[in-house]
Amino acid sequence: MTRPKLLWLAFLLLPLLDVHCVAQAEDKFTATVALDRADGLYGCGEEAVFSVRIRNNDAPVTAGELSYLLSDDGVAQVASGKAQLGEEPTTIRGTLQKPGVLRLTLTDKQYQVPPNNAHVMGAGFDVDRIEPTCVEPEDFVAFWEQQKALVRAIPADVKLEQVAERSDDKQTSFRISFANIEGLRVYGWLSVPTAEGPHPAILTVPAAGYRPYGPSIHWAAQGFISMVLFAHAYPVDLAPEAYDALGQGELSDYRGRGREDRETYYFRHVLTGCTRFMDYLITHPQWDGENLIVTGSSQGGGLSLMCAGLEPKVSAISANVPALCDHSGCLYGRACGWPRLIPNKDPQIAAVSAYYDAVNFARHANCVSLISTGLADATCPPTSVYSAFSVLPEPKRMFSTPWMGHAHDPAFVKLSNEFIAGLGKWQ
Repeated sequence: MTRPKLLWLAFLLLPLLDVHCVAQAEDKFTATVALDRADGLYGCGEEAVFSVRIRNNDAPVTAGELSYLLSDDGVAQVASGKAQLGEEPTTIRGTLQKPGVLRLTLTDKQYQVPPNNAHVMGAGFDVDRIEPTCVEPEDFVAFWEQQKALVRAIPADVKLEQVAERSDDKQTSFRISFANIEGLRVYGWLSVPTAEGPHPAILTVPAAGYRPYGPSIHWAAQGFISMVLFAHAYPVDLAPEAYDALGQGELSDYRGRGREDRETYYFRHVLTGCTRFMDYLITHPQWDGENLIVTGSSQGGGLSLMCAGLEPKVSAISANVPALCDHSGCLYGRACGWPRLIPNKDPQIAAVSAYYDAVNFARHANCVSLISTGLADATCPPTSVYSAFSVLPEPKRMFSTPWMGHAHDPAFVKLSNEFIAGLGKWQ
């Protein structure tokens, strides 16, 4: 066969080759889950109905079986089984007889959503009746009063550096640091409104990680004296690769470091650093003397609760999916919050954990609180969040999302911004 004939034959075969490639497209499964109640909240003994749809490359999957697990917030198994896929959504039913959160997990790996996250939906049962497992030590207040006195006895040695590129006509931003306990320093940002005061104050505390936030210019532009804390004893202006190195080295295990003793646990100096920042805000000459708001997410949500217990002048907190709650849950067959502080139910560490449990700080809060939780959150399980919420004083509000894992619900972000701008008042 001559070359022209070969080329003509190849051209004729191209459509067939293209059809073959489409037929061999890789499976890409997605799942959507809904509850029969939009808020995902039930009374004990009521039935929650989960509806599941599976798609493959946008085409409905109408045959086969779906394996699932129902658990009490990811700990005790409630039920498991296989559900038949069909033209209509697959329904899975379940209930709890005591206050808690019924979590649906799709155990067929290819159906897990979002990718690599099997925890797809949670239903709450009498969640307002969830009580904490942690017990407050008799000397809890005395211990933290001692820690505050310790840091306040050290000269603050304030270092303040204006940052022109972070400032504008509405606010001026500074890098700021203070002396902390044990020869450490605590670092962060200060942003001050250009307009004359008095002004409310806001402290932003960080989520877990090893990179610092930038200044909270947004709140300063709205008339708040704004501070942003870096949880670690390093400046906020290092090169990105320096923080990467810290994350792989010095800070790789910070969440559990020193947990064998209340005097050595890592979060001790984080909390005395929070005291330094709050002290600065409430002694600032332009503070209005009334409004001190603390806000954060995850680790920052837990630190917000802790700040409210440390400083009686905190007037409001907004805490998204707070961590550091009800560490002792694991001792009682319950979910416990990040960072899973008690390994192997170690009694010594369990005793220390009570001094660093956001629940125990929440017992001493004297402020209005806005809290959020994802009923499908496996990092900061909703049972642990409700444990802290249950001991907060009124007025307080919980915003729960049945489909959300460890994330931000955009509706909560909007509500939180309105709550802060309204100085802790409900819209």
